Amino acid sequence: MRREPRVLPASRAESIAADALFEAGVRVAGVRTVSIEPRLSAAVTAVAATVDEETGAGASRVVYVDESSDPAAVWVHPDDPHLPALAAAAFPHALAVLLARMGLPAAVESVEIAAYRPTRRAVIRARVGAGTVYVKVVRPDRVASIARRHRDFAEAGLPVPAMHGWSPSGLLVLAPADGTPLEAVVAGVDPDAIVREVDRLRARIATVAGTPPPGRPSVAARADWYASRLARRVPALAGDLGRLADVARRAHARRGPEVTAHGDLHVGQLFVADDARTLTGLIDVDTAATTDPGVDGGAFLAHAQASAVLADHAGEAARADAFRALAAAAEASWVTPADRTDREHAIAHLLAQAMQAACARNDVEAATTLIAGARRLAPDGGIVGSGDHEGALTNPSPVPHPVTRA
Repeated sequence: MRREPRVLPASRAESIAADALFEAGVRVAGVRTVSIEPRLSAAVTAVAATVDEETGAGASRVVYVDESSDPAAVWVHPDDPHLPALAAAAFPHALAVLLARMGLPAAVESVEIAAYRPTRRAVIRARVGAGTVYVKVVRPDRVASIARRHRDFAEAGLPVPAMHGWSPSGLLVLAPADGTPLEAVVAGVDPDAIVREVDRLRARIATVAGTPPPGRPSVAARADWYASRLARRVPALAGDLGRLADVARRAHARRGPEVTAHGDLHVGQLFVADDARTLTGLIDVDTAATTDPGVDGGAFLAHAQASAVLADHAGEAARADAFRALAAAAEASWVTPADRTDREHAIAHLLAQAMQAACARNDVEAATTLIAGARRLAPDGGIVGSGDHEGALTNPSPVPHPVTRA
């Protein structure tokens, strides 16, 4: 069959996605990248495709392109080849069958995808009778270790949700966490009180015994990859990005005492009591590992800074101010001249957040703000190169890239 000529999309992943849809008989009017999930030296890219009105009435489909293999793997949600249980778990009747096989018979009224990280995990919120359960879908080869980690945290007295059961197919069934999501009430919290609570939480997590080394490369280990992607998007900052990656790399290269850490600690993982001061819940311990002590502090600090930027851009001034205050409290408590581990990990996470902003959301302005935050954290008080980059940092319109066919 003759392939019709077209204007190529802006990236290889977008081109692969457009080609895959075309081969399936779907005419595509435009594509744009919506997220990038790093995998070693490659990435899984989520590409939103606007379907030509002749065949799809202007509907949008999200195609996932995994470039870590050759040829690249391509799928449409929920057919993630790395999460074989997801395709069934995403539908109420099929999920009910899976739960019954686990000895948890229930009528599933509705399901909602609460989170999805391609190739890694998905979280499904399911209404079951008068209650709610959360079904976590992970790789089958990781589910037993994740279940064991969850039990270890619970036995150590950490406030993780109750686990109803798990299946070798890659499912864990969890109760809701106790309390209110911290993210939902962040505008009304005392930032210093929350940071003190997080300090106590980190100390308790460090006592959990038997956690394995990290199951995947740390954010700091991928600092060069983030920096190189950003440099292609914002060439004027290439020098600064290289120096920031050098700083972040120190966290990965360090060989010192290690502790158990959550691995991805941030506001979205925490729940609080009605007083909005006391932590009552902790979720997503899949990433817990024996690792560098600064991993959790760096992740928390960087996420708070990034959340402030996102809230600013959404016009949510009160939330932006609250996240900035939380970041300032965390920085004052954890970033010291004597201990640079939290600082270095935070810089790595800010590079990752900036890469997502510039390369996935097409928001160079947000990326530039995040890079400035990373520069300010650098040990020498800011490693800014010469010159004013403002003229180079324009924010292109985030519209789909055209795909035209004769």
